[in-house]
Amino acid sequence: MKQLFENWRKHLREQEEEPTISQKEEKFFGSDIRSIAMDLLDKVREYEQAYNYIGSSGRLAAEEVSNQFGKDIKFLGSGSWRAAFSVDNFVIKLNYQDSDSGREMNQDDINLGRMGEFSTLFPKVYMSDPNNDWIVMEKATPIKEWNQIMQYFPNKILGDYNSTKSQFSYYSLFMVCLDYKVLEMKGADSSLRRLNMEYEKDDYSDLFREKNPNFTKVPPLKVVVSNFEYPLFLLLVKLIVEFNVAIYEIRPGNTGIGEDGRFLLIDSSIQSRINNASIR
Repeated sequence: MKQLFENWRKHLREQEEEPTISQKEEKFFGSDIRSIAMDLLDKVREYEQAYNYIGSSGRLAAEEVSNQFGKDIKFLGSGSWRAAFSVDNFVIKLNYQDSDSGREMNQDDINLGRMGEFSTLFPKVYMSDPNNDWIVMEKATPIKEWNQIMQYFPNKILGDYNSTKSQFSYYSLFMVCLDYKVLEMKGADSSLRRLNMEYEKDDYSDLFREKNPNFTKVPPLKVVVSNFEYPLFLLLVKLIVEFNVAIYEIRPGNTGIGEDGRFLLIDSSIQSRINNASIR
């Protein structure tokens, strides 16, 4: 995927005459992807009229369009308004119910990619239908285990997560540190004092003793937090503060890995909250 975009940028620099957006998309994302999205939408809606069951309609549409284009297209699932399909390194989301809600949700995904520094935390939308009846997105791999999250948030004091016996204490302390930084950014001094007291009462001694045989005392929470303060951690904190995202939402199932390996937020409830907050 990274090489794809490098080639795209190189091509654009070499062109004397700027091509249209659609020409760019067809050149570098494949001329079929737009047709696949449109045909999937038509087929799903056609089958829905016959079966009124998106499970069957989605699978039948995926099979038919796969045979038509010689692609391995898979039906991933559906919500109340949209159905998702995978093809190559992309996900296609369809407004199969032909509803305003489905079109708004597609627009929400597009908007997340226009949020400046925060846009890197969400899957990219590469192209869309003029009416937002379909979008073509980056394919994200859902994170299923805490060790996949913790690889993005190393800590010098705590060391390697995967080699830690007390992994529950490790990721619990990570969430405490995330909470601490959020409260600090909000200027919530009384809540910070309470969190420090809770940290001192909770027993993290085994975790620190495992990392340091000469352990005598749990280090101050502020010191542990400072060892998480990498750009990604601080960006996540800033997003949580600005859009009032619940810290417990940062967990396996709600997060994912992008095509270029970056950490993503993929849960629709998080995305909806951010979109709603950004409109106000």
